[in-house]
Amino acid sequence: LGNVGVGKYTETVEKSGKSGIMNVRFNTVDDPMREVTGVGLKSNPKEIKSIIDDVTSSGSEIEYRKNTMCYEPGLRKGTPGRIVLDPEASYSAWLHEYTHFSDDRKDGYLGMRVLKDSEKCIAREERAYDVEIQLATNANRPDIVERLEKLKKAEVKKYEVCPENS
Repeated sequence: LGNVGVGKYTETVEKSGKSGIMNVRFNTVDDPMREVTGVGLKSNPKEIKSIIDDVTSSGSEIEYRKNTMCYEPGLRKGTPGRIVLDPEASYSAWLHEYTHFSDDRKDGYLGMRVLKDSEKCIAREERAYDVEIQLATNANRPDIVERLEKLKKAEVKKYEVCPENS
């Protein structure tokens, strides 16, 4: 079906072959902490190397794609997904997507069908944003905290209206 833009958000919805499964990927290009800390690969190289090592040693991968930040669940249950990040993403954005990866791993890699569980998706999104909000709080940036809270609310709303959950 293609991409539908909503502000700086993009929602991708497509039907996967004969299975009838709808693939829905929510991603954002909003990265308010980049204004504070800059590009994560430069500001926090050791921490990001640790994330990369953990993700790749778990059988997953990281793809760099301009203007994209998301975690894509695996196609099948038990298969790790992948992190897709803008090469200029902040450390905060790295932690956000890594939190999604870690949640998926903890749950045994639920695959794309996790998108049918809106409660789980909402809890995961809230947890990932809370990591970023804590960083902004620690940096004494209430302006960034406010922006992240708005982004969190908008992201949660997407899962509430996701076609998978209708």
